[in-house]
Amino acid sequence: GDAALLAESRLPNFEQMLGQQVLGARQAMLESAIRTVVGRVQSDAQRTIGVRRRELAEQMMELKGLRGKNHQVIRQMRVRVETEKADFDRAREVLGQGDFRRAAELFAAIAQTHAGGPLTAEALFLRGQALDAAGDLDGAGIAWLESFAANPNGPQAPDALLGLSRAMSAKAGPQEACFYLQEIANRFPEAPQAAEAQKRMAEAGCEPLIEGSA
Repeated sequence: GDAALLAESRLPNFEQMLGQQVLGARQAMLESAIRTVVGRVQSDAQRTIGVRRRELAEQMMELKGLRGKNHQVIRQMRVRVETEKADFDRAREVLGQGDFRRAAELFAAIAQTHAGGPLTAEALFLRGQALDAAGDLDGAGIAWLESFAANPNGPQAPDALLGLSRAMSAKAGPQEACFYLQEIANRFPEAPQAAEAQKRMAEAGCEPLIEGSA
């Protein structure tokens, strides 16, 4: 019958093979594009951090050279740290008050003014949360990407990738979230976010990464 003829033609096998090749090529292109974006953001972040480190190195040289004035310099550095913390606390307070746009602006200012500081990645992550709450999911996705680039192994990284996957899904369809969800499963397999990532990958019909496609 028709089924036998179809089997003899081997068309199903050919279609399956073609589909796998197209999927593999598309996945490779997507991963390449994502790595380019992440690389660019990481490069910008590294340049900013490099400037900050040079400033800190100069401050350390000042500390060694001033000797008798060390207490004054240490006090100035302590003021900078306290200022960063105060700015961060103020931004979180505004976020808690529901003024999401203003909070997003304050978190962005912290990431710029105190670039390379211990609160940079968290400030960028919370900027994404604020923008998301304000209805700007595209802007939130960019902030989450910057947060991940600032500290790819930090405590906010899994949630940043999870939020980024949601932003990509809303922008270009569920399949576009697959790469970020897979990153969570690969980088943070023991984190609670990994289980959520696996669930979303199943719902989106994500294909497992093909070896050699990167």
